Amino acid sequence: MQQGMQKGLEEGMQKGAEIEKKNIAETMKKKGFDIGLIMEITGLSKDKILAL
Repeated sequence: MQQGMQKGLEEGMQKGAEIEKKNIAETMKKKGFDIGLIMEITGLSKDKILAL
């Protein structure tokens, strides 16, 4: 059971980090940052950034 809880916690943290990356990218995009720079900073793909 402990192992399952640990795995769930890790997955939750990964999802949270991905959401935060998207939030940062969206803010940067709205402020006019270059897509290449957003990709470099967040690690998100161009397609994901353009979809925001």
